[in-house]
Amino acid sequence: MPDTRDKPFRFLYQDESGDVGRGQAYFVVGLLMVREREPLWAPVKRARDRWHYANELHFEKMSNLRLKVYEAVLEAVAGAAALFRYEALAVPRDAVGLGFFSDRRHLAYNYFTKLLLEHRSEGVEEAVMY
Repeated sequence: MPDTRDKPFRFLYQDESGDVGRGQAYFVVGLLMVREREPLWAPVKRARDRWHYANELHFEKMSNLRLKVYEAVLEAVAGAAALFRYEALAVPRDAVGLGFFSDRRHLAYNYFTKLLLEHRSEGVEEAVMY
């Protein structure tokens, strides 16, 4: 595979885990930055097809089938590590006062996503965010 480390990240995928100010011990915002999608999509599709798996790739739920699919996907994309980078922000539940956000959780989600983008998105140029 040609060296792609100098190419900018063009596709961003953001997701969160936990709930601001309640539930799990941490609220986590993750950002997957991708230079080229096809070399990553192909192994995911192959793993899904091989195991006839159409569900979301969600690591909170586990089963023998999910474990096989997740292992296949992670092994396949490990060879394309130069094509992506993952960054995350973990906020302790007790450190977030929801009153700061006028008790509107979506504003807290937006704020922490903004922080992650501002401080951990080096190499991103003219990207599409999902």
